[in-house]
Amino acid sequence: MIKSIKFSLLFICMLGLTQSSEAKIWTVDNTPGSGADSTTIQGVINAASANDTIIIMPSITNYADIAVTKKLYIYTRGHSSNNLDKDRRVFMSTINITSGGSGSIIKGLSSNYLYFSGNNVNVQNCLVYGTVYVYGNNNVILGCIFTSTAFTLSIADGAYNNIVSNCFFVNRVTNGSYNGISYGIILGGNSSNIIKNCLFAEIISGGSVSGNGFVFFKESYAKVYNCLLWSNHPTRARFDTLNYGSIFKNNLTYSANSKVAPLPGTGNLNDTLPVFVGGYNSSNNLPFFRPENNMRLSSSSPGKNKGTDSTDVGLYGGGYNFSFEGNVPGVAIFNDFEVMNPVVKKGGILKVKVSARKPD
Repeated sequence: MIKSIKFSLLFICMLGLTQSSEAKIWTVDNTPGSGADSTTIQGVINAASANDTIIIMPSITNYADIAVTKKLYIYTRGHSSNNLDKDRRVFMSTINITSGGSGSIIKGLSSNYLYFSGNNVNVQNCLVYGTVYVYGNNNVILGCIFTSTAFTLSIADGAYNNIVSNCFFVNRVTNGSYNGISYGIILGGNSSNIIKNCLFAEIISGGSVSGNGFVFFKESYAKVYNCLLWSNHPTRARFDTLNYGSIFKNNLTYSANSKVAPLPGTGNLNDTLPVFVGGYNSSNNLPFFRPENNMRLSSSSPGKNKGTDSTDVGLYGGGYNFSFEGNVPGVAIFNDFEVMNPVVKKGGILKVKVSARKPD
């Protein structure tokens, strides 16, 4: 009973995300007895019509891989929401957005791999542990978190006009040895692709990375604006190693343990301590991915209001409210609920007290 109530509450709060009053809203929950339309996401994708909305309930059990083969609007509440269901999320190993899935919107999911073959796709507030492959055009990747030790984002030569904005990329090494030239963060991307207001963090907390660290932008011509590039590699020499000719504007770089060469381009704040609100620096709480971190720039930060649009450099610039929990705009965050009368006579009314708040 409680699960169905909770499902209904999330369902009601997400109705405002539906794109068309004529389209159908489908529900997915692989928790036994949930009462949803289906226990599998792919089953609903196959049955849905273009422009339908799919709402997925978080679960302690992973979902199967999905291929988005038509224009759909797929939502869940966030990849690591810090509320009464904090141990539940929507996770599958692979999300493949095919050419048939062009125009889709996907928010709040988590996966190991994400493939963009479609165009005009919007992926927001997602968490990816492996690699993102972009083959299509005019896609938007917004407010996502990417953590990997291979190339995190690969943009194909023929992919145009893609925007990656307000995303957190972290390559963290805790053990083992890596060849920095063979691993990195961004691979490829022609000059029509824009990467802006992102935080790139190379964190070495064990093991080693040869070659002066990971490659941040390899074989890339992409435009890189208003980003924060952070490293604690002991011998990092520059942040544009093996870069083909990206245009760098108004970025902030910081190397905690070495002196780095300036970025090419204009308006860059080179080798400058970013000064986060939480006081994070090279020896105190490195910029790991964790919900309690606050990577907003403090009022004293050199990157404050120094972006190309006069907003902050980094995750919270450009007017976007980045969320470490992956909270999706328009979806309430439920803190707690209480069943007031657990015993109800036939035909009676079950009373529930709910505590919820808007996303930060």
